[in-house]
Amino acid sequence: WIRELGGGEPRLLIADPSPELLPDWSPDGAWIAFSSERDGNPELYRVRVETGSLERLTDDPHRDLWPRHSPDGGSLAFFSRRGTAGVADDLYRLELASGAVTRITAHPRHHDFVPDFAPDGVRLVAGLSDRERGRRELVIHHLVHRTVRPFAGGYHRVFHPTWSPDGRWIAYAARATEGAAADIYLERAGSR
Repeated sequence: WIRELGGGEPRLLIADPSPELLPDWSPDGAWIAFSSERDGNPELYRVRVETGSLERLTDDPHRDLWPRHSPDGGSLAFFSRRGTAGVADDLYRLELASGAVTRITAHPRHHDFVPDFAPDGVRLVAGLSDRERGRRELVIHHLVHRTVRPFAGGYHRVFHPTWSPDGRWIAYAARATEGAAADIYLERAGSR
């Protein structure tokens, strides 16, 4: 569904009994990317906002989740268990013009999840969970220099990181301990 912020009637964009999850608008507002199990496995799709035409973007036996557009709209970052025999999540990048998928992370003991592009298009903030150490944190990946730096950690769970439009801040939700309510945090992107 789409609804104007000023009110009015919502418009049905896709009618399907399977859940359509984790939507993300393209920078030009023409598309919404999302995950869906409409074909029995979580895959990435996008729908053209004006016409409602649907396009399947991935087809892999392991789940593909959390599509997030690059600032230029040419690619999507997402996380998936492809390439790990279904045991861990890694980050990937899908080029929309060609359909080429590139693996960004390969951590056999970690789960990398919920990526979000910085406005510069060369950095991603993403969650990282190391089950062996019981550590959950956010990290920033520099896609050109291939570096990773810790950003926010020490939480029982951390999720939904989002860059500010100017790239100076990152907002995210986190739970300090098991069973605790999630709080929303805002930190300078360069502060850690």
